[in-house]
Amino acid sequence: MSGGLRWVVREFRREDAAKLAKLLNESEEGWPGGLTGGVPYTAERVLDEVSRSDSIAHYVAEVDGELVGYLKLNWGLSGRDASYIALVNVHPRYRGRGIGTSLLKRAIERSLELGLDRVDLHTWPGNEGAIRLYKRLGFFWVPKTHVYMQNYLPMVAKLSVVREALGGGLDALLGFRKVVEVREDDAESRCRGVYVDEWEVAGGWRRVRVVRDAWGICSVEWGS
Repeated sequence: MSGGLRWVVREFRREDAAKLAKLLNESEEGWPGGLTGGVPYTAERVLDEVSRSDSIAHYVAEVDGELVGYLKLNWGLSGRDASYIALVNVHPRYRGRGIGTSLLKRAIERSLELGLDRVDLHTWPGNEGAIRLYKRLGFFWVPKTHVYMQNYLPMVAKLSVVREALGGGLDALLGFRKVVEVREDDAESRCRGVYVDEWEVAGGWRRVRVVRDAWGICSVEWGS
């Protein structure tokens, strides 16, 4: 909820097709090249794309019967140990309310439920507001890419030393220390590129490092 606005995030249903087509057709603003490819969506086109996609889930955000947001969660581009957010869109009238955040959190939660290691997505350098949001939700900008981003919270959640300290749940995982900058995440440790997540917990802290080029955890530290 934001400013009295209430929405529900749920899975797409076939009967949503016409409403989703309307949402996509009205969401060209802010997308380089648009969303429709110059051909307006119809209910039939929506159903065809949904049926042909290699998807884990299609989520919609609904306000008073109107679809105002959509997220397509696919299997990872590199294999089925990861998920890939192929599209996240909020209607221009409803942007900045937190609807996109709710959709993204549901996608991360689903990846946790499936026991995956990672959530990936792509965006573009000029999409600075979205990059900041993604980073607040645990995504790292892979250096030397046109904004390919990776989120290792599902992998980190499998570590008992982290899970037991935080008490479980996505909101606890998202409580990591955040320094949000619109830049590549190019930190290094012992001459290797790493991503670092760190949490303050009762009586101490937990820190996890992931090696960028190996896509795996290289160290877990904790202290008081």
